Amino acid sequence: MRRIGLDYRGVALLAACLSLLGAGDHGSTSAFLSNGLGARARGMGGAFVAIADDTTAGYWNPAGLAFARAPLTQVEMKFDHIALEYTPPGGRGQGNIQHTLVIPAAGTLIPLQDKRFPSVEILGYVPYGLQLDWDQHAVYRYNVTADQIQVLSVGRATSYKANDRFAVGVAAFMNNGKVSLANKVPSTVYAGIPGLPDAAFAATGDDTSPNVHLGALWLAGKTLRVGAAYRSPIQLTIQGDAHLAIPGGPIVTDQWNLPLRLPQSASLGAAWQATPVLLVAGQTDWVDWSSIAQQAITFQQGALPNQLLPRHWHNRVQPRIGIEYSGYQPLLLRAGYSYDPTPVPASTLDPLLFDLNRHIVSAGLGTTGRDWSLDVSYEYFFGQPRTTTTSILPFPTNGRYAGHVNVVTLTINYRK
Repeated sequence: MRRIGLDYRGVALLAACLSLLGAGDHGSTSAFLSNGLGARARGMGGAFVAIADDTTAGYWNPAGLAFARAPLTQVEMKFDHIALEYTPPGGRGQGNIQHTLVIPAAGTLIPLQDKRFPSVEILGYVPYGLQLDWDQHAVYRYNVTADQIQVLSVGRATSYKANDRFAVGVAAFMNNGKVSLANKVPSTVYAGIPGLPDAAFAATGDDTSPNVHLGALWLAGKTLRVGAAYRSPIQLTIQGDAHLAIPGGPIVTDQWNLPLRLPQSASLGAAWQATPVLLVAGQTDWVDWSSIAQQAITFQQGALPNQLLPRHWHNRVQPRIGIEYSGYQPLLLRAGYSYDPTPVPASTLDPLLFDLNRHIVSAGLGTTGRDWSLDVSYEYFFGQPRTTTTSILPFPTNGRYAGHVNVVTLTINYRK
């Protein structure tokens, strides 16, 4: 029988932190895909698939668990501040209502008394998130006034150590997705008469679905590690309640559903210990964004008309590079860069799923005590402004899109 070598305090700490996961709001990075997990990894530009030596391994590369030697519990808090601006043709720029969004994560790594299956991990985090609020009277109010996509993933990871140099791993997650949408509806739609006050549409729903992460890690030499990972898609069918509030009239209610296939992805990377104090890592991520071809909302009772919005997103590749310098002990210095191209074509770009090509620069610090360590990172997402004149949406969203995101991530690590 395998024995679990984890102090009860680590289990209690993890349980308390996992309870926070449902309380956080969620921010947008790449479309609505998180840019990664862990302050150390994010400080290195997310080039972590060949490192994966802490509790974020279940996300980056579960094979990394095979080379873990000690119990570890990690608690993370991420703070996103998103500033976006849409300028309609011939109009003035109108920005989103800005918030500082807080996104928690937590995980624990449990060593086992087994040479082939050295450890397991429990991890809870937010892989996808979006929250945007817009002015109720903005020109794009018929497309969106508020929207939120929130996915919470909780699961377990383990690895198989084939020998001292090679391991594979798997993580199984259960994902709970929640979606809320709100927009105004013109009187020409709900009454067939122009000039009347707008109606207000709102819908909320959720669903739960599993997915898996697979990984492989090869210690190619004393100074070189090569890693690969695959994350399967998450297939959700969001279901819930919707209503249309007509000014001076009834509130029309119905049940709705929205098929939402969150994309599969794959990563390949390497980490090189260039000198005893300098670690250099590079990575390439591929994301199957073409799985988002349309947004089809169906109303079950026919009280509201079905909606079909084209999306036609494209697959994208994101390169990452990062460094870690340990020559100033007990401080660790980190820096990174990645380029995150948008999957959204100009013809379907809108404030509902606001997205730009992004240059992401990052920096981070780490420090270590006897049985704890602290990591912090800062990322700046510079969105390249883009202008579209080819919108094919029912209410055209031509115009100029611009914005940036500031992200601070704090990770506390407890080894006991």
